[in-house]
Amino acid sequence: MFLWRAALPSAVLAIGLPAVVVVTLLQLHHSLPRPPGVRPRHAGWTLPLQFVLVLVPLFLPDRPYPQLIGFAAGSLLILWTRWAAFPAVGAMLVATAATMALRGVPRPTISTGR
Repeated sequence: MFLWRAALPSAVLAIGLPAVVVVTLLQLHHSLPRPPGVRPRHAGWTLPLQFVLVLVPLFLPDRPYPQLIGFAAGSLLILWTRWAAFPAVGAMLVATAATMALRGVPRPTISTGR
């Protein structure tokens, strides 16, 4: 909805909309119920593919779009052991924040409504 309603340039939409669809489908693939200890088929390439697709919007020319990062974080938490996933997700979130800062995106402000 964000991509559609934000009146983004057509080049961003051309990259963003297919990325959202594929990332969502990969998330479903990673999240479907399985017996304990059974990984989804082809996780060795579907997880890296999902990561590439969520990272590309961070480096679009006009500004970064970090909205899909949560999908990749969720897949890590599902597919990896907690001892590997927690530090990896933390590093990914710090790297996303650093990328946003380096790209000049201001920190969000929280309004108290006063």
